[in-house]
Amino acid sequence: MIKENYKEFEVAVKRPFIKTVSNISYAQVPELGQINRDLKMNILIPQSDISMPVVVFVPGGRFLYVSNDSNIQNRLRLAESGFVVASIEYRLAPNSVYPSPVIDLKSAIRYLRANAEIYNINPEKIAVYGESAGGYMATFAGTTTGLDMFNEGRYLEYSSDVNAVIDLFGVTNLQTIDADFSKIQQKYHKEPASPESLFLYGADSQVNQGLESNPSKLEKSNPINYITDKTPPFLIMHGGDDKIMSVAESKQLHEALCRNGIDSTFYFIKNAQHSGVVWEQDEIINIMIDFLKRNF
Repeated sequence: MIKENYKEFEVAVKRPFIKTVSNISYAQVPELGQINRDLKMNILIPQSDISMPVVVFVPGGRFLYVSNDSNIQNRLRLAESGFVVASIEYRLAPNSVYPSPVIDLKSAIRYLRANAEIYNINPEKIAVYGESAGGYMATFAGTTTGLDMFNEGRYLEYSSDVNAVIDLFGVTNLQTIDADFSKIQQKYHKEPASPESLFLYGADSQVNQGLESNPSKLEKSNPINYITDKTPPFLIMHGGDDKIMSVAESKQLHEALCRNGIDSTFYFIKNAQHSGVVWEQDEIINIMIDFLKRNF
């Protein structure tokens, strides 16, 4: 054998094999102009001989758009750390209004519990992780844990409770999204055309007169109002350079959880914007992984 440029070595196995299952229909829901719309999820499944905790990722998009292909770097890191990771889509404004996306997330959680054996999931260990508008849905799933609310559709014999919540630069109180920003931005936020107004009321001009059109619905849309002693631990992170979502949102949530005796950890990332490359760095994902492992 010619030895020139011939190299031989063994490779230590340090990373698991990750299987991808895409376009799983987890629910069929009514939406404007459609009797039944399929909602899809993608799942990353690490190879393992034992069942694993699952993290349900809820993408953001200001309630107007969503892609369950987003955030692949962090999702892959979570999967490599021993978590099944399910990324979901959900109904959007203005064709659907609150609480439709919350209902959809809870449907996804029940679906995963009902099909735990198929995806090698431990149904007793479920966390939710959301960014921006997705953080809002994740927070709602957490604060309504232990409450029989927003459960509609299939698999109602299964629980939609969760064991932990990760909220990255998420929405909390729709009235204070722009609390730290200019008066012009605050005024636009309350207009009928704002994403938050469309999320609450849709595009019907007879209903949507602006964010404060229906004070009762606005109050019900705040997940802080549902906190109980059954609310699970939270990890909250927000960027100091966020020009879209006021850091007051995350501070309000953290303080409300602490007042109610709920385990909540808040990280203020000074150089982070609203999404972007900072959120894909090892320091961020390692905090998330440590939080999940501690609570599982």
